[in-house]
Amino acid sequence: MVLKGPCKGPINFLLQGYQVAPTDEASNRVDHCITFWYIDQLTINSGGSFDGQEPSAWPYNNCDKDPNCSPLPVDITIQNVHIVAPEDSPNKDGIHILMSNNIKILNSAIGTGDDCVSMGPRSKNINISYVRCGPGHGISIGSLGGTPNEEDVNGVHVTNCNMTNTMNGVRIKTWASNPCKKIEMRDINIAYNGGGGPAKSACANAYGAFYGQEHPPSCLLA
Repeated sequence: MVLKGPCKGPINFLLQGYQVAPTDEASNRVDHCITFWYIDQLTINSGGSFDGQEPSAWPYNNCDKDPNCSPLPVDITIQNVHIVAPEDSPNKDGIHILMSNNIKILNSAIGTGDDCVSMGPRSKNINISYVRCGPGHGISIGSLGGTPNEEDVNGVHVTNCNMTNTMNGVRIKTWASNPCKKIEMRDINIAYNGGGGPAKSACANAYGAFYGQEHPPSCLLA
């Protein structure tokens, strides 16, 4: 399904029932299930759900045996999107990711007064690149580890992002008994404007490595 503009006025996409993916092999080879192009002021509301009919797609590749297989269309790319919300609006995270795999957020601007992008348990392979964030709280992972057998978050990459007037740059929030591992920081340059500076990093039970420019100095444990 392709919904293509240009559409300059407000557009409301309302899903009231169930969007069920087809089960034939040809349909499972397409790149996208639903695509929005050249639409300003898009609002997506739903009282229904998207059903990917996963078991019907499994026979069409060998991803259970080959890690380099061509993936079926389960990924989500959010690109060239501008999200703005009043600072006093309720539940105002720009984009919240939960129980999702292979998510890309690219070339976008988010200013909501809260997290620009937030991630919860079972989020994997998240790529956030060239995102302008602020005002708000920055990019947040967690809170994590608060319940037994909670699935982790891994494979998060934040690159070439600009944070302006944000409370944090990137933060990872976990319960004290659960460490953060295998964190890599590279070429960090944070400038603090206003009172209360300078910018600083803060870690507790966090392990990883840092490379290149680091301002402020990294607090990760080796």
